[in-house]
Amino acid sequence: MAVADYVLMFPLKMGGYIEVEGYYVMEHVILPGFVNLFSYLITRFLVKRDNINPKIKNIVLLTQMAISACVFGVTECTFAASLAAVLIPLFMSTMYGKKLYLNYSMVLALISLILIALLSERYSLDYHPDILFSYLVIILIILIIRVIGTVPMEFSNSSVSAIRSHEDQSQTLEVQLLHDSMTGLYNHTAFYGFLEQLTKHSYEGNKISLAVIDIDNFKKVNDTYGHDKGDEVILYLCSLLQEHFSAIHYVCRYGGEEFAVIFCDIRAKEAKRMMDEVLVEFRTHLFAWKPDPVTFSCGIFEYVDARMSAREFFTITDKVLYRAKDNGKNQCIL
Repeated sequence: MAVADYVLMFPLKMGGYIEVEGYYVMEHVILPGFVNLFSYLITRFLVKRDNINPKIKNIVLLTQMAISACVFGVTECTFAASLAAVLIPLFMSTMYGKKLYLNYSMVLALISLILIALLSERYSLDYHPDILFSYLVIILIILIIRVIGTVPMEFSNSSVSAIRSHEDQSQTLEVQLLHDSMTGLYNHTAFYGFLEQLTKHSYEGNKISLAVIDIDNFKKVNDTYGHDKGDEVILYLCSLLQEHFSAIHYVCRYGGEEFAVIFCDIRAKEAKRMMDEVLVEFRTHLFAWKPDPVTFSCGIFEYVDARMSAREFFTITDKVLYRAKDNGKNQCIL
């Protein structure tokens, strides 16, 4: 104990810091160390929990820094060092880029100043009346940091908002360019884009089948019942195609009453079986304004020659479709 007492207390005695050893150790070592350790353990416990909001975790971290800075300010012998410690959490809050944290740290800094003035005898206004000016200066510095700290945040927030707005506009424009406005399906442009990409990678062993669909006697439907009824037929067929295929394959409106489905990793026979199911469901649906069913014809072809372009692939499949038309319509053929 004598050795420990000599090692711990001798530097303090030599520096003239203490007159009563036990009081100094308690006030400047044990009590501050306990407060810092306790605040650290509480902070660590809260930050490690997964069910706590990240914003709350950030506030807890700033609070812990403010507590440590306040403890340092109360126990430190140099007034300038004490005040500098108070500003550390305020500077750290600017790294988050959020006004919430900056404002919170400003409040913490002001509270820390009040605690230092109340708890530290050296820096109390009763003990040093002339120190009031120093407190006013540090308060002014806190307010200046608060004002300056918001400038990059405002710029950053406006920049982020502009970027997000531009991205949203770009995404909206992309949707408009690649989707049919009436049905929401991929349009003619998107269809050829997908078809070209898939045919280019066909050498990797991916099977590609294409189904081209045309509603039978659609002009007669429009002329007899009106274009609004024709739109109803188109939208119903679209709903069926989306329900059956949109999760995996590419469903497109090629133009007017003609549609296309690009089947990925599906052989032509399997594609025909799937299209037959859609045809049965479509022609058994009776529209209230039409006594007889509406049907469609479908041509299906599988991409088998890597030298074939996307345009040639569609042209061949379209010819298969017109064979179905010539054979009596209301059918899917290979």
